[in-house]
Amino acid sequence: MMQSDGTMMQSGSTMMQSDGTMMQSVDKMMQSDGTMMQSDGTMMQSDSTMMQSDGKMMQSDGTMLQSDGTMMQIDGTMRQSGSTMMQNDGTMMQSDGTMMQSGRTMMQSDGTMKKNDSTMMQCGSTMIQNNKAVQ
Repeated sequence: MMQSDGTMMQSGSTMMQSDGTMMQSVDKMMQSDGTMMQSDGTMMQSDSTMMQSDGKMMQSDGTMLQSDGTMMQIDGTMRQSGSTMMQNDGTMMQSDGTMMQSGRTMMQSDGTMKKNDSTMMQCGSTMIQNNKAVQ
């Protein structure tokens, strides 16, 4: 059914407007670029990426991309765009196997711990500070 304002109403309560926007009876709006807007402000794109009204983006695998570029995975692990992974305890795991803890202590893959003041702690409790071994 074509209405006088150019809006098109179909028998399934789907409404096609003159700008290419389609309104369905379940309050989903299909725009001409293939983006679907739901009544709660969630935006669904054609690649199954979902943009929520708070700026978080949910992908079809359950990964949530937040507005700051951080990715939240189903298990609660957070991954940033540089392949840095934030774990539930605040530890950050980087793609090279280096672990950064919340106190700015860096755990390297060989078991060496490095603090932000250049202090290096090894498993044998030998501390190296500015290239000098301290027992």
